[in-house]
Amino acid sequence: MPLLSRSVAGRVAIVTGAASGMGRATALLLASEGGRVAITDLDLAACEAVAAEAGPNAKAFALDVADGEAIKRTVAAIASHFGGIDILINNAGVSSFAPLDMDDEYEAIWHRALAVMLTAHQRMVRAALPWLKESDAARIVNIASTEGLGATPGDTPYVAAKSGVVGLTRGLAVDLGIGACLDVLVARGLECAGGGDPCRDLLRSFGGRGQGEVGGGDGLDLDMQVDAVEQRTGHLGLIVRR
Repeated sequence: MPLLSRSVAGRVAIVTGAASGMGRATALLLASEGGRVAITDLDLAACEAVAAEAGPNAKAFALDVADGEAIKRTVAAIASHFGGIDILINNAGVSSFAPLDMDDEYEAIWHRALAVMLTAHQRMVRAALPWLKESDAARIVNIASTEGLGATPGDTPYVAAKSGVVGLTRGLAVDLGIGACLDVLVARGLECAGGGDPCRDLLRSFGGRGQGEVGGGDGLDLDMQVDAVEQRTGHLGLIVRR
């Protein structure tokens, strides 16, 4: 899979939170394109149902991404089963609405939100990194949200977690160094048309200060590249290379 290729045929992908919703849709799409997919979520039976739907190149793994030791065991089991890892998609999430003046339950919601939607991301990356480094076209996909760019009242745990995903991904782009490629879906469902958009400012921050190169190095300016991504995918997306 060259740097600008969209082919996943034969590639091994891990999708967290893949038993339902966007994770399930992502896993099924990857499998339909020839990918070999590890479908992970809390409920093994639900993962097995998605794996059966995806076909013989998919396998189900029960995983609570809030459990650091479980991540290590499961990622190693996935790599052993498939013979490596090429793609990691950090998709698992939880609803985390909680007013600030809530009782002690707020603390539990806060910690769960960060454990599932932020801490788990770096744990998954670190667990998969030995195999990703061996791949000739590794990809890390971190799912954020419009809440990583703005805020909804009563949703501070979710806002904090998704804002952290954006910052974490920026840090990964720098720390992983030459050859790193992070395909980042930073704001699903958000249209970014016109100048002065905060999403475009965010994209510039990934490529600024000599820390990286936005886009594929094909001579297009940033706005043209963002527009091209939106036209292909319907979402705001970014490829960061260094």
